[in-house]
Amino acid sequence: MDKTGERYTVARRHVLAKAGPPAATGPAGFHLPGNVPATTALRVLLNAANVQPDGVDGLSEALLFGLAGGVGAGVFAFRYEKEDFSSFFVSGRHLWQDDLAYLQVACQRLGLTIEVNESGGAKAADRQLRDALTEGSPVIAWVDRAGLPRYVLPEAQAGGLYHVVTVYEIDDAKSEAVIGDLADDPERVPLDVFAASRARIRKQKNRILRVTKAGKPFDLKSVVVAGVAACHDTLIGRGAVKPPSGKSMAGNFTLDAFKTWGERLHGGSGKQSWETMFRPGVNLWRGLTSIASFIHYGTGGGLSRPLYSEFFREAGPLLNAPLLGELAERYERLGVAWDALSEAALPENVDQFRRFRELVAERAEQVLSGGAEALSRLHEIASELAELETSVATDFPLTSAECDGLLAELQSRVLELHRDEVAAHEVLGQFVRENS
Repeated sequence: MDKTGERYTVARRHVLAKAGPPAATGPAGFHLPGNVPATTALRVLLNAANVQPDGVDGLSEALLFGLAGGVGAGVFAFRYEKEDFSSFFVSGRHLWQDDLAYLQVACQRLGLTIEVNESGGAKAADRQLRDALTEGSPVIAWVDRAGLPRYVLPEAQAGGLYHVVTVYEIDDAKSEAVIGDLADDPERVPLDVFAASRARIRKQKNRILRVTKAGKPFDLKSVVVAGVAACHDTLIGRGAVKPPSGKSMAGNFTLDAFKTWGERLHGGSGKQSWETMFRPGVNLWRGLTSIASFIHYGTGGGLSRPLYSEFFREAGPLLNAPLLGELAERYERLGVAWDALSEAALPENVDQFRRFRELVAERAEQVLSGGAEALSRLHEIASELAELETSVATDFPLTSAECDGLLAELQSRVLELHRDEVAAHEVLGQFVRENS
């Protein structure tokens, strides 16, 4: 961070890309830190099962990210008039809306046989987890992120933050579960707290996934082409896995969502325009801070576009495919532009915005690398973030004219991003056609 001026998550991605294999001591020795939750969890399982392509020594997170389908697109804005509450969400991973489908399709593509267990009851869920761990390999578990102590998130967010982690072991002597998340080291969570986090999102039914049979080393070229084809198709709504929201929201899951978002950012008067949904005050604060937060959290920075660029840079020489070099450059530029959008949403010259950026960067550092001793500082950060939100509700730091100018600038950036995303998507299609 000090050397490059990058956010913590971005700087950390570069460090993790050069990190060596874990020290294999006990089940938690399989732990691998990462940037994207589901990709990191899958990589841990593949590492434990010794799954790798022919001619490649291990799977980096970037390579696996691309093989699993690469980037995606998703934009949602909600307005609850009675509560005067507006929220915004943007996502950039393939099949971001369905971790189960993401993992199932990736495992099938890589030749793994998996088993998924679900249960509506706590006792059965505990038994299933313990049975799955008897083989000595990690298990992926679905949890509510707000229920994990490391994140120190407000109770209001409980039940809405879908998340996956790896489980390494159950330590009954200490009544703790040893789990892996994105953080540098495994984490110990009290068993009752972990059980509550697993059960909080009811439709996930205490879900766990484990590998029951690993396939032979796979042919890298065919899997790269399949992963890029899945990315290409899903970005225009042609993927095998359909979004859950029906026709009315189909566009929220494609590249068109970025264009629609850009058009609504400024100059509109409809119910879904930002002038209506995110009026100056706490709602515009939520909208702007959400842009910055979601572009970075769980993406490795740049809405996962830099990670996808790294995938193409790794795969290009292995496949002797020059077009992958062009894709690497395009997605690298897109990552820079997405990061620039996150910075533009919170102007540095506004004290409250600058402080939010500082606190979120520190929170990322403490969550991912701070260890158990970071918990007290994380509570202090959470308290200050809440105070910031309260203060802007009554004294928003921008005038009406400044809000108008900011939204106009963001609109221009998002519409340009959409055009560049579409151009990159066309090259994805060209690669698939030439290699299928």
